Amino acid sequence: MDNNENKEIENVNEIEKKEIESVEKSDNTDNTIKQGEQPKYDSMTGEPLTRDRNGIINNAGHEQQSKKNNSDTKKVLIILGVVVLIGGLLGSLLFFKLFGSTKKYVCKSSMGNITIIYNKKTILGYATTGGISYDLDGQKKIAEQIGVDYYLDEFNDWFVLTTSGTCK
Repeated sequence: MDNNENKEIENVNEIEKKEIESVEKSDNTDNTIKQGEQPKYDSMTGEPLTRDRNGIINNAGHEQQSKKNNSDTKKVLIILGVVVLIGGLLGSLLFFKLFGSTKKYVCKSSMGNITIIYNKKTILGYATTGGISYDLDGQKKIAEQIGVDYYLDEFNDWFVLTTSGTCK
């Protein structure tokens, strides 16, 4: 390389350095439309476009709206997740409270079968087959008055005497 070429390269490097320094030093945050410049709008949203500090045109409103929507979506999903989790826990607790301590008293005979579903405090339900009928509301009141264990003993005696069946 000759001396002239080296000087030209140095001049170009100095010019590039000065341009970079001027861009770094300038605070080109003016987002307003320059004089004589036509305003530009986003074709999708119709919002005005702005310039960033490097003079690049962008849609600041769209970016802010997008970030806000993502933030709102995350909040809604978190709240929904917490509500579903709490609801599931409460539902599970209620299910096990009602049916976790339930027992079945099964009576069988040639006339039909009956299964009484109960817990320590009351009769919860029943199922019958054949010609057997059962008044849940009336029997439930009696069981609550005299106690479920005593009621089941009395029911067993009645069922064996009436149908010649057995209860377990």
